[in-house]
Amino acid sequence: MPFPYIENLRSMVGPILLRSVIWAIGLPVTFLLLQMPKLRAGFHWILDRVPRNPKSHALLLFVLSLGGRLAILHQEPVPLAGVHDEQSYLLAADTFAHGRLTNPTPQFWSHFETYHELFHPSYMSKYPPGQGMALAIGQVLFHLPFAGVMLSCALMCVALYWALNAIMPRRWAFLGGLIAVVQFSWLSFWDNSYYGGAMAALAGCLFLGALLRLRRRITVLHAGILGVSIFLLAITRPYEGLLLAFPGVIWVIVAIARMPRRRHWAQALAVVLLILASGGVWLGYYNLRITGSPFDLPAAELQRQCQVTPVFIFQRLATGTQCAVSGQKNQYVKFELPAYLLSRTVKGYTGEAVVRIVGIWVFYGGTAFVLAPLGLLLCWRNAKLRWMALLLAFMFVGWEAETFGQVHYYAPATPVLYAIGLIGLRALCCWKRHQRLGQMLVFASVFSFGLAAVAEMSQAPVSALLNVPHRQARGYFDNYWRSKASVESALEGIPGKHLVLIRYPQGHDANQEWIFNGYDIPGQRIIWAHDLDPSDPDKPLICHYRDRHIWMVSPVDTEAWSVEQAKRALKAVDSAQVCAATGDNVGVFVPGPRMGGLSAAKH
Repeated sequence: MPFPYIENLRSMVGPILLRSVIWAIGLPVTFLLLQMPKLRAGFHWILDRVPRNPKSHALLLFVLSLGGRLAILHQEPVPLAGVHDEQSYLLAADTFAHGRLTNPTPQFWSHFETYHELFHPSYMSKYPPGQGMALAIGQVLFHLPFAGVMLSCALMCVALYWALNAIMPRRWAFLGGLIAVVQFSWLSFWDNSYYGGAMAALAGCLFLGALLRLRRRITVLHAGILGVSIFLLAITRPYEGLLLAFPGVIWVIVAIARMPRRRHWAQALAVVLLILASGGVWLGYYNLRITGSPFDLPAAELQRQCQVTPVFIFQRLATGTQCAVSGQKNQYVKFELPAYLLSRTVKGYTGEAVVRIVGIWVFYGGTAFVLAPLGLLLCWRNAKLRWMALLLAFMFVGWEAETFGQVHYYAPATPVLYAIGLIGLRALCCWKRHQRLGQMLVFASVFSFGLAAVAEMSQAPVSALLNVPHRQARGYFDNYWRSKASVESALEGIPGKHLVLIRYPQGHDANQEWIFNGYDIPGQRIIWAHDLDPSDPDKPLICHYRDRHIWMVSPVDTEAWSVEQAKRALKAVDSAQVCAATGDNVGVFVPGPRMGGLSAAKH
């Protein structure tokens, strides 16, 4: 069996290959074209037409992010949630949208147990509430959780521009915002799924922007933004947010202590403390409602109950035994334990570190910053650059302590990564200024990055090579999405409510999970439930919901069902017969000869 990090590297070949090819072709061609006086004059004409007003920059970035994503809806429609994490975030959004912080443990909860969701002491997503709140805003305002995804990504691009503007000229900050619009809003799963990332990046941008401004001048406004950003980091990516906030706060405290005049420092400190205290009390109450303790995070509670692999590689294995569904207990061990054991070896740890670096490079900037290292060599004595590099190094050491790493985990570091990349491009742009050699190189590089983006968004024939993460996920979960959607379509023509019991076959792929429900399970039109082992029979569940149409279905991982196939797969359950059974007949219900497919249902 290949090592996980080798598989991860293979999954990156597509994005690296096509973008590198287009960049390698576009760079020399664009550079040669810029040698022509008329084209060079046109290039400077374009630069002169770029607005210089910060408000115009912010508005343009917001419109490009939101409008660009809406413009490609025909190619990238509103996504269906397939990854376990997405379903968990949607549960949080559904809960918040209905004015709740959590939900009571549903009756027969073991039938509804699924990944990344806590069922006792209450029923709620295990994740911090930030992403769920963003989705809830979209659900409340537009009746579409995905609207919250698009809004959060657009605001993140604006916040990134605001943060970069504190460390470099406006035009360069605007360029960083444009790269982020293309890289995140148009081409990444941050704006093409419910997986998250933009909210944590938004928090990191607000934090860095406020920090850099407070270092120059203390204002109550920027102190308030700093406090809000720390709270946002705590409710999105708390550990990675701490890696950013801890050295940053120390740095600004030292800078303020060296100021000859520290006006308004008392008011600024009071504002920060007030916001953090209020946020801490709310977060403690949120934890209390879900887990029963203000200091017990939902994720930590679920870790104790079901998962065996620790969060950090230096921790010992746990013995999670409270998962009711045996298949889920086995899957936690099957998928997570090998990665943990491998990460504790020298080869595995080194391999994962390489994958982490490559993944960060490809996802956060890619070909847009290929030439940045050359510029960094020209300005390595820059004080701002050195501080950003030290901050990134500190964060990277913290990331290396985590057992698992996904690119969206590092979202709080987005402004730091972009600041380093743009400092390098700016330094290169000033190289051989009289001949404007560096300037043309930078323009050609960024222009080639744009060409790669256009190639992907236009679905060019070669785009089959370019599989960015959200498209990989879409291909991987196609069978699950289509089959479950077909089952729902098959049940639409039958009036009334339904209970669908899922019986997984041997060797079922746990990534294609069907059991996901909303905040109010008894009130749903379609309830999805596990067909449990004989040790925990289905009779009580079936009898409780005997007023519904009850179905049994066994998903197939290897094909995507049509609606007609879904109708044939659905087996009607006679609740009257099941509830009349006594003694040894009570157990996992097996459809008898009287119970055929969809046509046998009572309409």
